[in-house]
Amino acid sequence: MSEMKVETYVGTGHLVDDDKRFEVEYYIRSSECGVSQTIGPASLVSLLQEAATEHAFLLWGRPEGSYPVDPTMRDANLTFVLTRLRLVVSPNPPRWGQRVAIRTWFDAEGKAGARRDWEVLDAETGEVLASATSTWILLDMVKRRLARVPQGTRDFNAPYFFDDVARGRGGAARKVPDAKSGAECATRTVEVAWSDNDANGHVNNARFVRWAVDAIPESPFGQVLSMVEVEFVSEAMFGEALEVCCYEDVVSDGGCTDGEASDFVGVGASRRCLSVLRKRGLSPKKNGKEVARVATEWRSE
Repeated sequence: MSEMKVETYVGTGHLVDDDKRFEVEYYIRSSECGVSQTIGPASLVSLLQEAATEHAFLLWGRPEGSYPVDPTMRDANLTFVLTRLRLVVSPNPPRWGQRVAIRTWFDAEGKAGARRDWEVLDAETGEVLASATSTWILLDMVKRRLARVPQGTRDFNAPYFFDDVARGRGGAARKVPDAKSGAECATRTVEVAWSDNDANGHVNNARFVRWAVDAIPESPFGQVLSMVEVEFVSEAMFGEALEVCCYEDVVSDGGCTDGEASDFVGVGASRRCLSVLRKRGLSPKKNGKEVARVATEWRSE
């Protein structure tokens, strides 16, 4: 059997802070922005994901036709998948044409996971525009089930582990709370298209955020994102139909969900929405199975 070719990183990002963090710059494109000319929630999540992927590419290389993966995981057909994400946006969010620098780093978390943080900075002034934290678990790509992190993976990445907290992100990524008992929801159905899938063969993380925001009744014109929390429960695949059920609640001015402190809550959220995505039209065993839940908070411009 011929040896798998592994490509090396040729991007513009670089390691900083004694190789503990990765930093890369991007321009915010008009196609990533909405009516307010600020970056949209799904586009911002995609940008974070891109920076994380470039970081992994620099450290691990990339097998042809695959995402970056470290040598031990590559041999065992393992990959990291995102399970929870918490993203907090400042009152001055990234805007069209702005040059931003994204810093990201990671650390081990338990026997089967990892944590990754990000800071999104104005590349000219250094102002923190957004920050995020996330948790990841290991997936066996052949058996499509969870796996423990191999010791070889821990040893390989130990020099890059960095136990630090992104400025302004508030609390840790966590389980997204249920909707209030008896709450009514607005529903819409989406069908997973081929373009919704990533190289791991399932729906890309940012798609869930886009579908969740699109399900909000009376779309939030005149408002900008304050925070988004996502909990990924199970995979969604090409051809499956998903029901997106959106609950809405108005919150008082001045705080993130459940009152968790954040450096960015100078102007509090005025609107909170929760979207729950479930599978539809499948076998009785899978029909209604929850795929993800996405909580968003919005503030007036």
